[in-house]
Amino acid sequence: MANEMTGPRRRAIPRRRWIAVAVAVGALIGAYVGVQVAARTSAERSATLLDLSPALITSGGPPPAQDADRAIQSELLYLNSSGFARSVARAAGNPAGSSFSAAQVGATDVLQLVAVAPNGPQAQALATAAVPLYAAHRKAALNGQITGLQPQLAAARKDLADAQAQANAQAQAAAVANAQAATQAALVGASPPPLVTPTNDLTVFQNRVNALQSQVDSVQATLNSPAVGGTVVQSAHDAGASRTMSPTIAGGAGLAVGALLGLLLAAVPLPGSRRVWTEEDGPDLGVSVLQPPLPVARPDWLQDLPARRSDDPVEAAARLLAARVAGSLAEGRPLVLVGAGPGVGTSFTAVNLATALARRRRTVLVPLGDVADGQVAGWFGARPDGAGLLDAARASSVEKVEGALLTTSVQQLYLLTVARDGRWEPVEEALAGQALPQLLASGWTVVVDCPPADLSTASFELRSLRPVTGVVAALGRTASDRLSRTVEQLPKDEKAELAIVLNRMPRRGPFRPPRKGKA
Repeated sequence: MANEMTGPRRRAIPRRRWIAVAVAVGALIGAYVGVQVAARTSAERSATLLDLSPALITSGGPPPAQDADRAIQSELLYLNSSGFARSVARAAGNPAGSSFSAAQVGATDVLQLVAVAPNGPQAQALATAAVPLYAAHRKAALNGQITGLQPQLAAARKDLADAQAQANAQAQAAAVANAQAATQAALVGASPPPLVTPTNDLTVFQNRVNALQSQVDSVQATLNSPAVGGTVVQSAHDAGASRTMSPTIAGGAGLAVGALLGLLLAAVPLPGSRRVWTEEDGPDLGVSVLQPPLPVARPDWLQDLPARRSDDPVEAAARLLAARVAGSLAEGRPLVLVGAGPGVGTSFTAVNLATALARRRRTVLVPLGDVADGQVAGWFGARPDGAGLLDAARASSVEKVEGALLTTSVQQLYLLTVARDGRWEPVEEALAGQALPQLLASGWTVVVDCPPADLSTASFELRSLRPVTGVVAALGRTASDRLSRTVEQLPKDEKAELAIVLNRMPRRGPFRPPRKGKA
């Protein structure tokens, strides 16, 4: 009766539900604020594509590829100098908050002149103004070359004239001597003596003059060419301008920041919360921290993987991480990546590091985690049929092991697959077989994508190969105690290098990998 009089009791919102509500509200507010801020404050970017091939021709023809690359790098030093940036800004009216930079497009002679300004017209004006300023610089440099060659040419001409005068004098002296000898012979009735012939050779002096004159003419021709400062492949006006941060990206960033703030507001009061591991905790575990962390990838990152640009954030980070372990791998040791728990992005890290290594040498990726979900093989469109590692472990030669490899969309990157199964033991036994030692002995680079250390003994099976071991942790998510337990569970080997690879989880998205067959 008392309950009926006082009415139904109000149910308190559970703590987890409250956290979810706070995160959702914060994410929505953050996304709205991010879109608005991007629309009002984001700068705009414009670029001019400039082909330097004509500007590099200063000696009668294109320079060798190696010399051309050095010339390109030299020009980039000038284009990225603060003095040139100030000149470009002055020519465009000194827009506030502007910047200018230049970069080589792949391995070509084409440069991308990039300008950033508060609005599109100003960015286009900066990128456009850079072209005539660079042409003026090139003209001054070529004039300097001509100025330096002129004294050499004048000296060579003087040497030629002196040699010619000396030859003429010797010819006159020889003529007099021959006449006197003939007269003397006639007086005594003897036969005329042999004629005296001058031996002066002016070829060396003439060749020197011709070579210097050719250089002067070549540089002068380049100086007089309309393309002395390069050829505009695409103007900034034609390319247009785009915002440095799109509203979509800004909204996503705002959503993430808002969600994080909502999570902090809801979760900070919770007592006894687990502390998230940070890079500063590395010395406490006695391990080194590999930098930089792999950043978030676009949903279609796998489609861009084969020909991904070097300045792509994920590609650049993967290349730097791979370079830091390449020396140890060159000693015939595999790279073994172990996740500090499920869902931290170990496979994502393994694929990107293996791709960076495959840019330089033949690389095999062994996705052991595919026993559980077949994720990596699915990314590359491969369908393990029970062969792969299980068959290769019993192979008697490296040729038979290589026959079990599957090609991928990335050049020089191969998969040694495992079939999905409910048990790890056959794969772990195969991992300790002859497949990986034979590949390593034949000069292959091997990257092993291991399951978490508390699920499989894979990392112990590889101990005899002195692996370079990396523990993959999700930045801002992996708890300190979880990471500590993972490191403690790994086999201890004083010759093995242990490092932490901090990874930010990739965004999920549809994958449409190309079909691939046998290697």
